[in-house]
Parts: sequence; structure tokens; C-alpha cells
Amino acid sequence: MQKITTLLCVVCLALVAQSAVAGFKLADDKITIGLNARIRYEFFNNTDFTTTTNDTRDYFLTRLRPTFSFLPHEQVEVVFEPQFTGGWGEILGTSQTSVNAASAASSSGNLDDPTLGVHQGYLKYKPTDWYEMTLGRQVLAYGDQVLIGAVDWNNTGRSFDAFKSRFSGENFWIDAVYTLLSDTESSAGRGACAAPCTFGDHHFGGVYASINAAEWLKELDFYAFYRFDSVGQPPRAHNYAIAGTRLKGATGIFDYRFETTAEYGKSTISGANNNQRDWQTDAELGVTFKEAANFRIGVEALAASKNFIQMFPTAHKWLGYVDLFGRRNIMSGVLRLSAKPSEKWLMTLDAHTIMRYSNTLGLYALNGTTAIGAVGTSTSKFGGEEIDLTASFKPLDILSFDMGLGTFLPMGFVKTNVGNDPTLFGYLQTGVRF
Repeated sequence: MQKITTLLCVVCLALVAQSAVAGFKLADDKITIGLNARIRYEFFNNTDFTTTTNDTRDYFLTRLRPTFSFLPHEQVEVVFEPQFTGGWGEILGTSQTSVNAASAASSSGNLDDPTLGVHQGYLKYKPTDWYEMTLGRQVLAYGDQVLIGAVDWNNTGRSFDAFKSRFSGENFWIDAVYTLLSDTESSAGRGACAAPCTFGDHHFGGVYASINAAEWLKELDFYAFYRFDSVGQPPRAHNYAIAGTRLKGATGIFDYRFETTAEYGKSTISGANNNQRDWQTDAELGVTFKEAANFRIGVEALAASKNFIQMFPTAHKWLGYVDLFGRRNIMSGVLRLSAKPSEKWLMTLDAHTIMRYSNTLGLYALNGTTAIGAVGTSTSKFGGEEIDLTASFKPLDILSFDMGLGTFLPMGFVKTNVGNDPTLFGYLQTGVRF
């Protein structure tokens, strides 16, 4: 009850933001200041599917993300976005997963502060209308973030140390991206290395193109990426290429999206000496009745082969809000219901049917590598059902209040392997963005 009371106090303080301006400029529009701030309460129960340990936990999370944009010249922009993240009473707080009952130290009332870092910091140069380059730490998010996403739901979120070139025209844009994921040579001092040597860097890059082809095909995308990891003995733990296409659009009351990806190469997931031949497909079709409170009915189907490497996704959007499963050896059918009776309200109800694609492997956790249960104890492909309910209220353009409740009901393979107790997840959140 005390935590709920505290949250209500925070909500009241957030109401002060109604006097703020939606982004403001200084020094003859050469400096722009924005802010993304939120506080969220989360509750989890039985997310490990077992009754052998006490897996009930709850906590508050804070994120404060101011953004400063400097325009010293019409062709040059410098963006600096520091970020403060923390869990109340915790000293770690670099991500929501670090907030747990095992944390030994508290920052509340002591001489310690939670984490303050840099989420984005980059230089953008746009010499012409059709070309721009961005160099530095930046967010990368493409399409529906099935493969590359910002994971903004996470208390920290994801950003890359990257170089990006964008070529654009009236109805298209093309990004060429390179990012250095890990530079182990610099940490090793570039000197002699005792066995087992871990010299080597981890690289990722490629091309993403998007075309506005027609009214009914607003986004026709093509992409190809390569991931090269020369770290460790033997090296090439992740050396593989992906290529795919995506379609998204709407006509009349109907909307749709479709994405499919092929994966080739070698990885520790499939075996360092095995050729990787995997894939994923995700499709959704919806119909919206605008005169009936913008009520939308959508159906989604997705599948990923047994050794698919899910890259850098925002899994939360498509695989359930409880965040139990990754996009590997999985099939799912989803019924999506939503209503937007006004510009201030949005309510959603999603029902997921979770199955495994191949009986030779189990289901996998959110990271795509941790197996859920043993393979041989069940022949069922069926994993269970997840139901998620959310509601969002925006009394002002810059202020939002959100709540959600999700539960996963183990069945078939999951029930046989790891128990039949349901999982429960809930959250309350307030945020200010301008």
C-alpha cells in the first residue's frame, strides 16, 4: 500500500508538467531541449514457471532522459542525450533486470547514486537534401523492430556505437550502417595475449532500404546485414548474414504487415562448424471500425526456425508483454483487440497461443539462447496461452498514464517440463515527453 501511495504522489508531481511547452528552443533556434521522463511500478510472479523458489518481486523504476540538440550550422547537428536510470532503493539500476532481491546494496539514504550515463551522443552532417551521415552513439530501429529495435520499454533501452549514412528521395530512403559491438583488442592492450586469447572485435552492419510504393503499400522494405565476431578461441562465434523483406500498408478499413527473413552462416547456436540455414516470418492483418470507437480486430501469425538468431529485437511488442519468450524455435498465433474511443484513451487486449516449431528443441527465453525445459520429456508442440490487457490515458500531449496486466498459462510442453503455475505480470506507469 505504501508503494502505491508513493506512486500516486509521483503522478501528482507529473501533473505539474502540463505547463511545459512541447519542446523549446534557445539561442535563435540553435539549441533545442527535450525530455523523456517516466516512473514505473512493476510486479512479477512465477516468471521461472516453478514453485521451488520465491519468484514474487516488485519494484519501482525511474528513467530521466533529457535531449539537447545543437545546430551550429544549418548542415550540422550535435545531439547529446544523457540518461539517468535506477530502481528505487537499488544501487545497480543500469537496466530493469538488474533490480532484484539479491542486490546487496541500496542507494536510498546512503552515499551512493544510481547510474547516470549517455544514451545517445552523435554528430549529424547533412551537406545535401538527399544525403546525411550520423556518427556516434545512436538508436537504431527499423521497420516494426522485429530484428533491430530500440527496446524503449526497457528501463535503459538500446543504442549502438555506429556510423550511418542515409540516402533519400521523395519516396524512398536507404541506410548504410556499421556498428562496433565489442572492441576486445583495446581492452586487452593490443599486446601479448596468453591462451586462450580473446583478441578480436565484434562487428555488425548492412543496408536497409524503404520505399513508399503506393497508397496501399506505404512501406516496401529490403534489408541485408552481416554480423562478424572474431572474439575467442575458436573465433567466429557469430558469423552470419541475414536478408529479408517487409511490407506494410492499409486500404480502406484494412491494414496489414508482413516480414520474412533468411539467415545464413555459422554460429555457436547451431554449432561453430555448422552452416546456418534459418528463417523467421511474421504477418498481421487487421480491420478497424472508425465509427465504433476505432475498434480494431487483428490476427497475427509468426514462426521462427529452431536455430534462428533473433539479432537485436524489441520482442516485447510481438511476443507478449510478460517477456517470457524469444524469437527462436517458436510459432505463435495472436488475436489483437484494441479501441481508441478518443484521442486521450487507448485500450488493448491481446491473446497469444505459444507453440514450439520443432520437437527436437524446446522453447527459449527472451534472450533467445536460454532453453526453457528439457526437450525429451514432452512431445507436445503446444506451450501455453498468454493474455495481455493494457490501457493508456493521455490527458495532455506531453503527459501519459499507463497500466497493464498479463498472465501466461502453461500448457503442453511447458506444463510437462517446468510446472503448471501461471505467470503474472502487472505495471503502472506515468511519463512526460516533450
